[in-house]
Amino acid sequence: MGKMLRNIFIALFILIVVLIGGAIWFLKTVDINKFKPYLVNELSVALGRDVKIDRIKLNLSFLGTSVVHLYGIEIGELPPLQKETFATAAHVQAEVNLADLLSQLKSWQKSEQGENAAQPASSENEFKPSLVKSLKA
Repeated sequence: MGKMLRNIFIALFILIVVLIGGAIWFLKTVDINKFKPYLVNELSVALGRDVKIDRIKLNLSFLGTSVVHLYGIEIGELPPLQKETFATAAHVQAEVNLADLLSQLKSWQKSEQGENAAQPASSENEFKPSLVKSLKA
């Protein structure tokens, strides 16, 4: 009986290690840029200005905060002066809580599947500023 119980615990341990490894591999290989249109739309709605982002990079950390890097950001001017650019930044990084970020990405993914990503945010899937712990430009 003791040997069988020991084998069950070893099998469960191996299964847990494989599942955690698979989850880490999946999160490291997710292309965060597929969420760029939704993020650009949310920022445009929140700022009331056109926003452009060239590239997004996500550095995951499972022990602390993760960092989202935004490259090539342009924020347009208000409608009367649309030909001008209000602000540009080559690189902005935001430290975020991984658990909150993953739940937000999940809700964004659901909204992309169910409705057009260019529509304004609804209360259930709008960006939560509390996700960002610090912001550096």
